[in-house]
Amino acid sequence: MTRKVPKTVVFFLAATVLISLLPVTGCGSGNSGGKPKLMSFMGDSSQSAKEMKPVITELEKEYEGKVVFEEIDYDDPANKSILEEYHVTMNPTFIVLNSKGEIKETFMGKAHKEMLTGAIESYIPQDQKAPGTVPSTPGQVQTIPQSDTQGSIPIVPTPNQ
Repeated sequence: MTRKVPKTVVFFLAATVLISLLPVTGCGSGNSGGKPKLMSFMGDSSQSAKEMKPVITELEKEYEGKVVFEEIDYDDPANKSILEEYHVTMNPTFIVLNSKGEIKETFMGKAHKEMLTGAIESYIPQDQKAPGTVPSTPGQVQTIPQSDTQGSIPIVPTPNQ
């Protein structure tokens, strides 16, 4: 005696297999088309985040076509899962990913433009860097003048990450 499998079960199994074969893309996947990525987690509930928006806009213009910029609204409850995925607990937070989608540097709080620029520059291929920029080493913490008492906390990953 043979049992007939309902068509819905067959369809469900086939769809599950096909979905598992698809590459993961979209928000938070790290997929940036072979370019470095700056993820900005900012919300209007933070004055520091509001002050950083024009800085990020400047960077987007300066690195257009060289770096992917993704802004995630820190205050939107719909973004809770991506905040948890990237362990974001401070508004604002900036995460730099290399062209492979690996997290390389994280800045929590109000970051100096120079700090973000240095982090971004270290992951852009040499032939695509802006003229006159100083090459930097990935993971290098840059010294910024201490004229601003409100600063960012750079978190540099260990070499084996």
